[in-house]
Amino acid sequence: MRSEDILKEKYGKKVPFEVPEDYFNTLKSNVMKSLPEYPEKPKQVKLSRWQRLKPYVYLAAMFAGIWCMMQVFHHVSSVNSPKTEEISFANLEADPYDYYIDNYMGNDLELEDEVISLYPNMDDFKRDFYAQL
Repeated sequence: MRSEDILKEKYGKKVPFEVPEDYFNTLKSNVMKSLPEYPEKPKQVKLSRWQRLKPYVYLAAMFAGIWCMMQVFHHVSSVNSPKTEEISFANLEADPYDYYIDNYMGNDLELEDEVISLYPNMDDFKRDFYAQL
């Protein structure tokens, strides 16, 4: 025999659980009675003018603060750093060759023409560039 048949013989076909009479007819009313009362819809509170404008005022204050910080940083950096003209003259006095090579944005022929215009004779050129070697 199959194990299913053995279990049916031993315990029978009777279902151990039963639904009480008229259970499904009274289910809805019993559930509704046990629920708490539904709260009323809250009334919408009218906002004042300040409450409506507050987010925009805060946003504007934030951008004004950022602008002020940028102005302070710019002022501090311009006070502490030497002027660009001073930097160029310092570079020119230190090593004219490095100044031209580092700061020149043209091609090689334009650089050559500029050097020729600055040094018409070779002695001045040798004095500036070969003396450092």
